[in-house]
Amino acid sequence: MHHDACRPQGSAFSLPVVRAADTVSPVAQASTNAWAPVVGSELDATHFQSVAYTLANVAQTIQWRVVGANAADFSDAIIVQAAADVVAAAFANYSTAAAVWRHYRVEILDKLGGTHGTVTVRGVAK
Repeated sequence: MHHDACRPQGSAFSLPVVRAADTVSPVAQASTNAWAPVVGSELDATHFQSVAYTLANVAQTIQWRVVGANAADFSDAIIVQAAADVVAAAFANYSTAAAVWRHYRVEILDKLGGTHGTVTVRGVAK
């Protein structure tokens, strides 16, 4: 296949443009009385430019945040989206067009201790 639009001027060869993405769709998870990562929400943005998450809360108001880190174990994590409330039956989202951290994940917390919410998260790095 010939891709003239992809060929640098003066180049004798052409390279196809390839777009890739990494997605996560962890199973629903209940919030707890302490900040906890949504298991399976981790994205490695090493080879991607942007990161986006959507969160759906089924029951009870919860808090959520997104953290970024360069260490795979999140030992150097920083909060990239401040904690925000998500009421029952509502959605929330986070996105960045410049994924400056290597790793991202979603964390959740009960808004009112002992009243657990249940969330589902979808994420994409592209």
